[in-house]
Amino acid sequence: MKKLLSWLVKQSEGTSFTDNLLLFFVKVLYFGLRVLLRIVLGKKRRDRLYVEKELDFGVFWYNFFKIMKRGNASKLLRFRVQKYGYEFYCRLNKDDFKLMAVHEDEILDQFDPKPGDTVVDVGAHIGLYSLIAAKRVGPSGKVIAIEPDPENCSLLQRNVELNKLTNVTILERAAFSSNSKLKLYLPGKERGFTKLSTLMANRAVTENFLEIDATTLDYLMVMQGIAQVNWVKIDVEGAELEVLKGAAVTLSESKDVALLIEVHNVSNMDLYSAIVEFLQLYDFDIKFEKRYSNGERHVLFRKARSGI
Repeated sequence: MKKLLSWLVKQSEGTSFTDNLLLFFVKVLYFGLRVLLRIVLGKKRRDRLYVEKELDFGVFWYNFFKIMKRGNASKLLRFRVQKYGYEFYCRLNKDDFKLMAVHEDEILDQFDPKPGDTVVDVGAHIGLYSLIAAKRVGPSGKVIAIEPDPENCSLLQRNVELNKLTNVTILERAAFSSNSKLKLYLPGKERGFTKLSTLMANRAVTENFLEIDATTLDYLMVMQGIAQVNWVKIDVEGAELEVLKGAAVTLSESKDVALLIEVHNVSNMDLYSAIVEFLQLYDFDIKFEKRYSNGERHVLFRKARSGI
């Protein structure tokens, strides 16, 4: 009961009285629906239905606010998350809501940069990991946020400024395995994530794209004067291996480094096995892994330290 009350009241909040009331109401409504469906269907069938129909709280919250804010969809919404100590602006789309306000605490508990660390956020989107990392590394640390989508970058910059962070550098670039020209497929109105076209036949269902310059993570680190990093988070919608291939020097030179990678599904390729095999070449071991019903995973790798 205590955990439930914390979720209802503290986990995410609006920054206006009206939005706070709306958010609290949608939480109560969502919880009541889950209880009702459990009684009617049973826990296993209910949970399976939630996965199949994408009825998680982020989508539920998004749909509720979409109805309530009809006619004003272009306005940015502003919320705060007390647990992690940040505020954020987000657009009225599913991915902004799900990413910024309804996250997996189990994953974020694994993401633990220390004061003074250097963190690289590849695929920063609008700032979840960048904001949390910046607060955890403190003024003596630094965060390099890499995001190729101009609209995401603009909102990421606003979120950095909203939280008065001075240790975040935003790079509007794509990290890849080589210097390349890539197509950045832009999302529809309902969703917020962009996708890079790659040789792995990972295509977004849209013809709306920007042609962008991509370069390696190694090159970007040299340009920032960074020789070693402590954390690299990668979420690039299927191009994770390409990012790693362009980070050979960074992976080799960094002695105390962890990688938190969201491994996506890619057609005709076992991306997970390819990433594990590649990182074994640089003495990385798996320390944590969570697999989802759609086959995607969060995987935490750490470099094995000799003599320990």
